[in-house]
Amino acid sequence: MLGERLSGAFEVENGILTLERAVELGLSKESVRKAYRRGDLVKAERGIYLLHEDYDDDLYVMQLKYSKGVYSYETACMLHGLTTFSPFAYIMTFPKGYHLNNRAEHSIEAHFATPFFYSLGVMECTSWLGNPLRVTNLERTVIDMLRSPRTLPDILDEVLVNYQWSEEKNIDRLKEYASLYRVERQLKERGLIQSE
Repeated sequence: MLGERLSGAFEVENGILTLERAVELGLSKESVRKAYRRGDLVKAERGIYLLHEDYDDDLYVMQLKYSKGVYSYETACMLHGLTTFSPFAYIMTFPKGYHLNNRAEHSIEAHFATPFFYSLGVMECTSWLGNPLRVTNLERTVIDMLRSPRTLPDILDEVLVNYQWSEEKNIDRLKEYASLYRVERQLKERGLIQSE
């Protein structure tokens, strides 16, 4: 049986708690570990605990495990509703030089970027279970998809059409990113930005 404080911490954290967050909330790491050893909690990953084993917010768990990762490319498209395609691996962008352990084991496809491009266009969105996720914004996602040699043509077409219909699109930002990534010509050819 969970104590009141530990139970309250899981409630505040939407059913998932890291040891780091437990300490921030005034709990000891050992109290969380003891609850796990008693069978009151489920261990999702090292240092990440779930209140129930039916917890199913894999995107949030992966983001906790790989805290420097930003969801990007096809995963960002899925989160923004730009495509109906669901990638087989979580696609994340990390700062160049970041060392990843066991990414194949966790089905992560990693991209690496210099500090400027790593942080460009990063925003927070909400997972399907209400947890915060770091993801590239609409415009950065469109540019990434356009630039990637691995993007399937049908998916790219769907992404570009859905972006054009999006109420959240920001054409000025798209132009700015296109200039930074030097893909203005490709966007003009696709009719997303106008020739000046």
